[in-house]
Amino acid sequence: MDWTSPLEFQQQDFLRRWQASPQHLSGGGVPHCHCERLRAPMSSGGDALQETLRAILPPSVRIDRLWPCPVERRADCPVGELAWSMDAALAAGASVAVCLARDEALPTEWIVAGFVPLVLGLGDRAGGSGIDGNTVRADRLLYGGGLAAYLQSLETVGTVGTVGGLQRLVASAQHVEPLTYSADGRLMACSCNDGRLRVWRVEVRRLREFSPSPFGGVGMPSAQPLVRGTGRLWRSLPCPAGSVRVLAFSAASDRVPVGYLASGTYGGLVTVWDLEGGRAIATLQDPSKGVDAIAVSADGTYLATAALDGKVRLWDLAARTVRYAAATGPHGVSALAFSPHQPWLAVGDQTGAIAVWERDSGYPISQFAGHATRIDALTFGDEEATLHSESVEPVTKTWKLPRGTLLNTRAERPQGSLTLEVQPEDEGIDFEIFAP
Repeated sequence: MDWTSPLEFQQQDFLRRWQASPQHLSGGGVPHCHCERLRAPMSSGGDALQETLRAILPPSVRIDRLWPCPVERRADCPVGELAWSMDAALAAGASVAVCLARDEALPTEWIVAGFVPLVLGLGDRAGGSGIDGNTVRADRLLYGGGLAAYLQSLETVGTVGTVGGLQRLVASAQHVEPLTYSADGRLMACSCNDGRLRVWRVEVRRLREFSPSPFGGVGMPSAQPLVRGTGRLWRSLPCPAGSVRVLAFSAASDRVPVGYLASGTYGGLVTVWDLEGGRAIATLQDPSKGVDAIAVSADGTYLATAALDGKVRLWDLAARTVRYAAATGPHGVSALAFSPHQPWLAVGDQTGAIAVWERDSGYPISQFAGHATRIDALTFGDEEATLHSESVEPVTKTWKLPRGTLLNTRAERPQGSLTLEVQPEDEGIDFEIFAP
């Protein structure tokens, strides 16, 4: 869940991914973590669906506020034309309607299409097309990843009076993601709704090993923190407010320090920052108007982007040109990483497959099945031919390259819960990272 981008942006991205491949929407596997596909009894009864939703909600959240609204989707029906009636939810006095869809491509699962906060009244959500009477179309829903946060807000602060208030609660500058940290663990970067990228020098007091990945969350989990530390603000860089989708530090190792930060927006605008100088060295527009993954080489020479059109582009940053655009098939690339030691580019996709390419040509050196679900993050190790990978499943794997021989699997890593407390005048942070 991205807490800095408007939920409408996230809903549009979700609908695009659903239309392209329902099978590759994120599935379950981790209790009480949001997923877009839910295993559920074949019955469409409200009680059965309500209990199914329990799997993606924290135990402390009341589910009696929810009213599940199911529909069936035929394969020939565009997802943007799906619509849900709110009549039953309104008659029941529910606080929020959760819109579910059974897709012909996934007959044994429900897709969490989004939610409607009924306490605001449908009129407050009708700022444009997509609402006809008490029927709400898919593109007017709020992204389902914000459901748990919204329900938690009802428990703590009561009814939100306006749509603006709702947006501040579930997508405010107090929540920071995209968030990423450097491979050496010394830097953390996050995007905020106030139009700034902040880079923090980090000191960690307690740490279990894990590889870099972007993640975030809300609330105060009861689990013990895996990481606790402090950070001092190092750089505050301008960015489009509320539109940053991905962040990545440059490749690094024990011999190659982190020197660059790359950001990509929902509209495909890519910026590469020289961190030492605190300045942008390149601003580029991806032709596909959207970026799913991003990476920058250790020396700041190359940038790789995975775009919404299914292509990976290698950019020459000095010339501001694309060296090649390689098609990757229908599944979509979800993670990229440059090696700081070899002229390699690692590519991970939505199915869990990992490929290693020759950086300069895009020629595939090897490809192997890495995980059972989407690759969330890739990073090269200090040893010249090792690669670490993370997925939705709660494991980190280490591979020997170029063949992709599995060296080890670690079955515990932080996932999904981060608390940040900003110190006065925005100069420092205290943070904790929790296991679910």
